[in-house]
Amino acid sequence: MILLGGANSPRAIRSRAIGILLVVAIAAAPLLPADQVAADSGGSAQSHLVGRGDIVTSVLLKLGGPRRPSGTSSPPRCAWTTLNDAQLEFLIAVIAPRRSEAAARLLLDALPAYLASDGTADATLQVQICDGTVLAFRTVAGTDPVDVQTLVGRRMITRLPVPDPVQSPPTGVSVPVHEPVFVSIADRDWQQIRTTLTVGDVTAEVRATPVSLRLFSGEPTSTLELCTGHGVPFDPQDPRSPSRQARRTGACTLDYRTATAAPGVAATAELPAAWLGTVTVLWSAEWRTNGGPWRSLGLIPRTRLVERPTREVTTSIESSSRGR
Repeated sequence: MILLGGANSPRAIRSRAIGILLVVAIAAAPLLPADQVAADSGGSAQSHLVGRGDIVTSVLLKLGGPRRPSGTSSPPRCAWTTLNDAQLEFLIAVIAPRRSEAAARLLLDALPAYLASDGTADATLQVQICDGTVLAFRTVAGTDPVDVQTLVGRRMITRLPVPDPVQSPPTGVSVPVHEPVFVSIADRDWQQIRTTLTVGDVTAEVRATPVSLRLFSGEPTSTLELCTGHGVPFDPQDPRSPSRQARRTGACTLDYRTATAAPGVAATAELPAAWLGTVTVLWSAEWRTNGGPWRSLGLIPRTRLVERPTREVTTSIESSSRGR
């Protein structure tokens, strides 16, 4: 961990605190969604969550012979761990009010490469933890998984897509502070996903249904906002103001209260060039075998990072009064 100043200086204490908080966030985030562990059904099949949000379902073959003993070796003192979307969303929320701390900068400095991949499934963000201390983050490029079902014949992957949110004002446009940013998911992307795998006399099914949106603007004072459904787009033909449209049933908006660094002005930790937030779709996932009862895999988040520059808006009245 990077410590600044004396070992007991206020800045060093804050740096240690945010480092500890990052470790706790990484460890705790997977526990937030309920029941995201492997679940079996009488030894015939199992389904569990892997990576950023893929459900792997396997039909198990009953083999004779003794079971392999579980490993007893202690975990390595240093290890790279791939962050899932629950951890990533949690970490962005943790660092938002602490951008200037050294441990938070470790994550922020590593994010440009991840953002360049557009948060797609072929890239993952990894964290290096040594003896409970966060040392580094990195982006690891990968390849899109092939259809494992056709290769192995007894395993399938149910892929939950990364959100592709529709935003108004659109991405890249500087948003006036206190002007709502409408976020929604297109109807075609808000559909139940179902997959089926049959091996011999065992049929395993997985279904996942999008249920809600969760937004985080990334400002130091922002909080997670949960919206039921997939949001309502801004309607430019509606005579009502954006603020009034934001109060419509089903509307889901990001709200910004602080301007980012102006174009041509050097960004700082306190005022970055854009606020870094998240748009998350929560999926309710279940699985079953041979038409039996559905078993819950919990709420699975799929997250996309979003960056938005914001600006102050000066009215003509304010400009006139200041010129006097």
